Amino acid sequence: MSVATRNFTNHELLLGTISDIYKDIHGIRPSLSRYIEMSDEQLEAEIERMSTEFDREEREEIQIFMSYGAPDQATARAWMGQVYDAFF
Repeated sequence: MSVATRNFTNHELLLGTISDIYKDIHGIRPSLSRYIEMSDEQLEAEIERMSTEFDREEREEIQIFMSYGAPDQATARAWMGQVYDAFF
C-alpha cells in the first residue's frame, strides 16, 4: 500500500500556523475564512501579532502561578501544564 504525499504551498503552511497559534490561545481551531484571501505577507504579520499575544498571555499566566507560590518560571510552567492536562 502506498501513501500519497502532497507538497503544501507556503500560503497553506501559513494558514496552518495561524490555526495552531489560535488554538493555543483560545483552545479551539478558528474558521480560516477570514484569512484565506490574505496575502502571504499579511498572514505573516497576523502570525507575528498572534505570537506576541500568546507570549503576553503566557507571561501573565506565569505571574498568576507565581503569585500562588510557584518559586520560579519553570515551576509555574509545570503547574500550568498540570492544570491544562487536567482540563483538556
